[in-house]
Amino acid sequence: MNSSDESKKGIKEGDQVLTINGFTPTPDNLWKMNYTLDVLRPQPALRVSLLSSTNDRKDLDVVASMHQVPPVRDLTGEGIWDYLREIEEQSHENGMRWVGTKDGVMILKFPEFV
Repeated sequence: MNSSDESKKGIKEGDQVLTINGFTPTPDNLWKMNYTLDVLRPQPALRVSLLSSTNDRKDLDVVASMHQVPPVRDLTGEGIWDYLREIEEQSHENGMRWVGTKDGVMILKFPEFV
């Protein structure tokens, strides 16, 4: 996270996410957030409200990193299945993940957003 927009704006590991584009993340609505922000309305930036470990509230616009899409390759025969498998693996590696603890705390991991 060294040169990312998050680190430039002072977002640190352990900051508590209060809202993301108006959504309050919970285990029940995480799928809605993911669907809305990744599928229906991908956005170049997210409005994030955080609570730091020192109880300071931060309201920030975090800009997405941009990646150039590789050129389309020959997708005939077996090539299409290799390509689809590659996309599925990238989606899994770069997807939002979460875990809930017994005491009701939810931990989110955003490897990246587009």
